[in-house]
This record gives sequence, C-alpha cells and structure tokens, in this order.
Amino acid sequence: MQGVILEADEPERLYAFATYVATLVARGEPVAVFVTGRAVKAFSRQGYAGPDLPESMDWRRILADAKELGEVKIYICETVAKAYGVSEFWLADGVGSMFSFLENVNSVVVF
Repeated sequence: MQGVILEADEPERLYAFATYVATLVARGEPVAVFVTGRAVKAFSRQGYAGPDLPESMDWRRILADAKELGEVKIYICETVAKAYGVSEFWLADGVGSMFSFLENVNSVVVF
C-alpha cells in the first residue's frame, strides 16, 4: 500500500496531494493517508478557512471522488488533533499514530 503523509495546509499543496492520491487510485493502487501538522485543521469538520481555489482545483471534491473510486484510507494524527483541540474530521477513517500508519505502508510520499 502506498503511504502519503500530508502536513501542509496551503491550498495548492492540498490540490497537489489530492491529485496525487486520485492518480494512484485511478491506477488501481490502494492508498493510506496520514494527516498531521497544519493539515489537521484542513480536515476539521469545524471548517477550513483557507483561500478558495478555482472549482477545477477543489481538493476536497477530488479526494472524495478518489475515495469513492478505490481504496483510500485517511488517518488523522492523534497528537496534533489533541494539540489543536479538534475531534471531528471530514472524510477520515480514524485517528492514530505515525507508528501504526507506517506499519501498514510500503513507501511514503510527503506533501
């Protein structure tokens, strides 16, 4: 399984991340995502206040579509979530540790 660590919250990086995940899924590859750092806020159900991108670069739609198309599991870093006081997440499959995440992936790309 391909692993992706997402720590950035800049809209362009979120778009690149979502496009990368969607491309892997379109190729038939399962993907596990570990969301940490500032990116945790981007996955918060309370909302994300980042700048808007053009509709064609809607990273949330791209990621949601990828999840419907193939196997994409998204895990939120428990330590960062606690530090930010965030407990409800959009599109996440669970909250966990980096250790557990790395046990289940073959290689990792960082965004």
